[in-house]
Amino acid sequence: MKVLVTYDSLVGNDEMLARAAADELKKKGHQVHCEKVTSATLERAEEAELIVISSPTRISRTTRKLKKFAAHLETSNKRFLLLGTSMAFMVRRGARAGVEHLADILDAKGAKLITTPQLFAIKGLSPFKNISSDEVTRCRQFITSLELQ
Repeated sequence: MKVLVTYDSLVGNDEMLARAAADELKKKGHQVHCEKVTSATLERAEEAELIVISSPTRISRTTRKLKKFAAHLETSNKRFLLLGTSMAFMVRRGARAGVEHLADILDAKGAKLITTPQLFAIKGLSPFKNISSDEVTRCRQFITSLELQ
């Protein structure tokens, strides 16, 4: 299957998740392109059967770059998988995450999500902390567990 993995990332957390997801998808035999949203093209997205997007959380929303990318995507005959990061204390509070905002955007376009958006926590009180290796491992395990055809 042709897969596009794209992300936006200020400090590298969503890039780490995206690259971990891409690595696991390649191990499953899929043709994977992994690139930052500013490099991802709509043509590459059109070729993909599955689009994986990793989104940071900025004030309970996705980034403008990912919002714009999602708004221009053709969603018919595509499947989507959404990953995202948010600070752990916000997750515990039940605060809305950027990946959920992105899911709303894609849902309004009729996109088919293969599972609920997956959220990975950044520990500490600063969004500029690095995601833990445990969370990256959890992302890898999640991707490995998916039944993709």
